[in-house]
Formats: sequence, C-alpha cells, structure tokens
Amino acid sequence: MVRLLLHDAPLAPLVPSGFSSPLHSLPSPPSPLFTLSTPHPHHSPPSPLATLLTRLAQNNFNDFAGSGIVHMTGGVAALMGAIVIGPRMGRFGPTSKLCGMDNVGEESEKEFQPSSPTFQALGTLILWFGWYGFNPGSTVAIHDEANSRSASLAAINTTLSPAFSVIACLIYNLCKYKCAKVDLGQLMNCLLGGLVGITAGCASVRPWEAMLIGLLSAPVYLSASAMLKMLKIDDPLDAAPVHMFCGAWGVLAAGIFGVRDESIIGIQIGGIFAIMAWVACTTGIIFVALKACNMLRVSPEEELKGLDVSHHGAIDMTPVINPVTMYNTTSEKIVVAGKAKSLEMA
Repeated sequence: MVRLLLHDAPLAPLVPSGFSSPLHSLPSPPSPLFTLSTPHPHHSPPSPLATLLTRLAQNNFNDFAGSGIVHMTGGVAALMGAIVIGPRMGRFGPTSKLCGMDNVGEESEKEFQPSSPTFQALGTLILWFGWYGFNPGSTVAIHDEANSRSASLAAINTTLSPAFSVIACLIYNLCKYKCAKVDLGQLMNCLLGGLVGITAGCASVRPWEAMLIGLLSAPVYLSASAMLKMLKIDDPLDAAPVHMFCGAWGVLAAGIFGVRDESIIGIQIGGIFAIMAWVACTTGIIFVALKACNMLRVSPEEELKGLDVSHHGAIDMTPVINPVTMYNTTSEKIVVAGKAKSLEMA
C-alpha cells in the first residue's frame, strides 16, 4: 500500500498551477516550488508527510491511486495560493460582502466565463482518458490474476463514478435553469470531481458503490465552489473544489465503502487532516514569501491584457472598447480606456 500510495505523488504539483495561471508573474509555472510540499519517497530522508502517511498506511489507510496524496495535495496548495494572491480585478465588486450570496449570482460570472468551452470539454475528455492509466496503472503490475482483477475493477469504477457525477450535475442544472440551459463548465468540473472522488477507492469499492461516490461528488464540488465565491476566494479553474474537496471526499469514501472495518474511517479522517495541515503550512509559507518579494502577481496592465499577450507572445486581439470601470483587490477604482493599455488610478 505504501508503494501504491506514494508513487504518483510527483503529479500533485501540476494541480495548483491552474489556479494562478491568469495571475502569477513567475517566468515559468510555479509547479517546481510546490514540490517542496509533496512527499518524495525516493529521497532520503523522506518528508514528514511521507513518513506520516507511511505510518497511516501501516494501519490500513486506503488511498490506492491518490485522492489524498495527489489531488488533495494539489487542491490545498491551490486554495492557499488563491487566498494569498487575491481575486482578479473586477471579480468581486467593491460592495460585495464576505459570505454574500451576490458573489455567486450570474451577474458576477458574466465577465469571467471560460474563453473556449470547446477546448475545455476536449481537455476534460483527454484527462478522463488519461485517468485509465492513472487508476488501473496504480496496480503497478498486471501479470497475475490478482493484479489484473484489481486493474479491471479500477477501470470499471473510473468509468462509472464520473459518468454518474455528470448525471447528478445535469439534473441539478435542469432543475436550476428550468431546462433552459446547461452550464458546461459545471458539468466538466463535476466529471473531474467524480474522477477525483473514485481515485482513492477505485480498486476496492464495488461498481454500485462507485456510482454512489460519483453521485455524491457532484454536490461536494458544487457546494465547495459556491462556498469559495461566497467567501470572496477567487479560484479561476475551481482547482480547490475539484481536487481538495472532492479529494477529501474520495479518501473518506474509501473508508466508508468497500471495507468491513469501521475503525478505518478514523484512519482515513486522520490522513485527510494530515495532508491538509502539512500542505497548507508549507505552501502558505511559499506563497507569502513570493508575495513579499513581489513575484506572485503580474502588474494591473498585464492582468488586463491577459498573460497570453504579456507572457506568451500572443497577438493582442482585444477590440477597441469604451472606457470601463473595474476594481482591483483593494477596491481602488481603475479606469480602463481603449485597448486596456492605459490605466488611470482614480
């Protein structure tokens, strides 16, 4: 179990790079820094988190393919980064209140919709396809009957859980919008939430249990996403709701389903808090240090242009617009004129 628990850990730093992609000012994605918060089983000596999880694994902690050690690690890092870096300019109005429902309404979402739903759907399907290597591949071997059965069960559950998570989200959307429309972004993130939720127990739960895990992954994601917006925490890609919250649900579900030992639930909860505490502390230090060095966020001019233009050499295709009033994270008014190239602090 220890071998299976830790061998995918290096993938965890890939998750939090998504939350900061529209804002961070580092010359390359900050993922290498996040590796400091992840366990490195091949290093000597191992990190404290790796040591703690090894001890939990010796007490039957079940995280077969990494709902906790991979996804929660990345999700907690994403949440800490979103808190420290602050919301994008104009994301929440100057009159929006902490825990205010206005932060969740459609009006606050209009200016921050995904730019390409087509590529969003394509990327999600590519991720789903890759999960068949991630979950069944965590058996590490397939040469004997036991491993082949484990890999087969993991593949079946990796199909069922996200499918039923999407069904749950679709029902929610049809009820919310009275069959008028469906939020594709929510559907795709619920699909990913279902994948994250089944990752810990993919080789141990039965198919009907995987369906239930997927059905419950959707409300976990939807509730977490709404909660962060109410708290004025801007997570552009919903990395924390998908990976942290659904990852925690996956670790807990692996202790509820597919086992007959009630004591394992306490072990699973201990693992959840261990991962959260370690990653929150280490990544919090990293993000605060980067912010103190003025290395965490781009300038207002670059943020309004978009990092595709300022950092990656894309052509500025922003149309000529009338002056627009926006607000930065400190509620100072910013007047944007022309092609969002000149700023005047009012």
